Amino acid sequence: VNMFDRDLQNEIKEFNHEFLRGAWQRAKDAKESIPLAVNRLTESMSSSDIGNLDQESLKSFKTMARIDAEIDSEEFKTILVRLGLCSLVGNKIVPTGNGILLFGKNPRLAFNNAGLMAKLIYPDGNAENKAFNGPMVLISKELEKWYTDKLPYLIDRSGAERKYSNPIPYEIVREAVVNALVHRDYSIEGAKCQLEISIDKIVVKSPGKPIEPITLDQMKDFSAPQLSRNPLLHYVFNIMELAEESNFGMDTWKAIPSKYGLPLPKYSYKAPNLIFTLYSSVESSIIDVPEDKLGFLSKKELKGWQFIVSQRTITREDYQKAISVDERTAQRHIKKLLKLDLIKQEGQGPSTKYILV
Repeated sequence: VNMFDRDLQNEIKEFNHEFLRGAWQRAKDAKESIPLAVNRLTESMSSSDIGNLDQESLKSFKTMARIDAEIDSEEFKTILVRLGLCSLVGNKIVPTGNGILLFGKNPRLAFNNAGLMAKLIYPDGNAENKAFNGPMVLISKELEKWYTDKLPYLIDRSGAERKYSNPIPYEIVREAVVNALVHRDYSIEGAKCQLEISIDKIVVKSPGKPIEPITLDQMKDFSAPQLSRNPLLHYVFNIMELAEESNFGMDTWKAIPSKYGLPLPKYSYKAPNLIFTLYSSVESSIIDVPEDKLGFLSKKELKGWQFIVSQRTITREDYQKAISVDERTAQRHIKKLLKLDLIKQEGQGPSTKYILV
């Protein structure tokens, strides 16, 4: 069973509003009457208390979520309980797993797979690691400073002329990292979210396959519908304006070629990680194409494929004009690219389009 396309989801929710309200209540009643396996994100961390939450992250939450209550007030604690970020155990308010991940002083004491491990690979092959192990809501801010400070070092000095990487805007990196943190599978022990930065590309790894019924093909095509594995984490990031609940990521990725002049990014999966790759240039996107496919392309055909990488979707006329060939040559090139499974055809006749695989 597949979900409806995302442009229909909100319309369906609105049309079925009354039914869904009743359905949620019935689901809640059923959950209270049937013992279910404990989800560590929603369970109370009985060994912790509210003092284990980081004050800076709570202040940021209060400000960004526009909460009037002071963070040490009973009203603020009640808000945390109502949101499911804390729970009342006897007379004691304790954080839940979600609360610890989002605001905990040291989330890794409860979740050893929490946080983000970043790696910067210099043009000479040397590398530098940086661990972001604090509250999840502060990682984006800390990462931005580190990323911005390190960009000048992505310079290739090996040749007579210095080669600069085309900096990938931080807003794209942030969205990819937040996506990874919010939607990862926290039940996979020993696997952390990872960020690898090099002169050619940025790779973000997030433990867990796409949540069913979303498929890897939908992720690759940037057509995956709206669905969150960890809805409370997603909701908090949304009200803090660190993420969007609607069209999260997918529309941004599709717009990268037209908005930033960069190649279309790529999703892949290698257990246990969903891997998202951003390329700093059209040339760098060739790196991950199997050599046995590239070896079949002439220089002109390679130039044509690079044009498709920068556009995602093209027509035969677009291709013909971009690399200055006649119609027959363009058709021959496209036929070879189709055979090598580098592009796919959509539609027939005059409406035919070719899409990057």
